[in-house]
Amino acid sequence: MSQQNTPLVIKLGGAALSCSDTLGQLFKAISDYSQQAQRSIVIVHGGGYLVDDLMKKLDIPTVKKQGLRVTPYDQIPLIAGALAGTANKLLQGDAIKAGLNAVGLSLADGGLCEVTELDPELGAVGDAKPGNPAVLQAILAAGALPIISSIGLDSQGQLMNVNADQAAVAVLAHWMQN
Repeated sequence: MSQQNTPLVIKLGGAALSCSDTLGQLFKAISDYSQQAQRSIVIVHGGGYLVDDLMKKLDIPTVKKQGLRVTPYDQIPLIAGALAGTANKLLQGDAIKAGLNAVGLSLADGGLCEVTELDPELGAVGDAKPGNPAVLQAILAAGALPIISSIGLDSQGQLMNVNADQAAVAVLAHWMQN
């Protein structure tokens, strides 16, 4: 498959999400690149710092195991709200401010990724595999910039927190399978 047909998948997280000036510059560069290269771009993001801030405000301890956030099932609604809600919409807002037609999504939208529980000891932490790319492909065909949070759903509708690096790989894998 040619590079032009394969979108450039960018994973955002950490410090980049906390600085509006940096995001403004990034989205300007994305706009310039996508026009010059005639290549679609997909953004996949986490937002652990927002989750950390929320948990601190709620006085809920954060536990990590092998670099992954332990996500008790009773806490996943809070984490999903921070990532698929707040982080996603803040990024979408910065992209729109930069003149991009941005669409906020999660791994669950349109069945984009199939998510299963990674390890029972981690709780609602998911492993993502490529699912159905039809909705994502339609958004790209419309010339929009998909901004995808790393929150997914398993086959039973259970919210799952997926590591954003792994989520980006699962999204890119849609084009690597062909």
